[in-house]
Amino acid sequence: MSAAVVSALRTGGEADPDLGPAKPHRQANLASVEALTQRLQESLRLLNCERAEFAQERSQLDSKISDSENRVRVRRQVNECLLRRVEMLEQVLHEERWRRMTALGVGNSHLGQLPATPQLPPDGLPGRSALEARLQRRRGCPSAREILQGSSVAWTVLDPG
Repeated sequence: MSAAVVSALRTGGEADPDLGPAKPHRQANLASVEALTQRLQESLRLLNCERAEFAQERSQLDSKISDSENRVRVRRQVNECLLRRVEMLEQVLHEERWRRMTALGVGNSHLGQLPATPQLPPDGLPGRSALEARLQRRRGCPSAREILQGSSVAWTVLDPG
């Protein structure tokens, strides 16, 4: 604001001996102050609308993230259960074949020649350790929810309201 405007606002329109009469400036200043006040009020109203939209979008995204994380967790549990079941069935199959072969009197040398006998390494399924290592690395990374919560902390620090 100019010195004349500040002076006119302080003195209530009284003339400042150094600046001359301030009455015409006072009316212009009041009009500009009213216009500025209206612009500030409009900006505040728009800001509040944007905050509400942001909060609504954030809550919708949070619910989508939690749904996705729940689906992933359930699928992992199902996969682990199925993997354990397959391993158990393979073990039972091998034991049953072993019993049947011993009951028939067939020696150990014929077991490797059966076409339906899977040849698994003694430490388990091939590639399982690599898969488990990938899963462990992935669990060490932050989830989408954690990333968004970190950004919402930044928003709350910047915007306490």
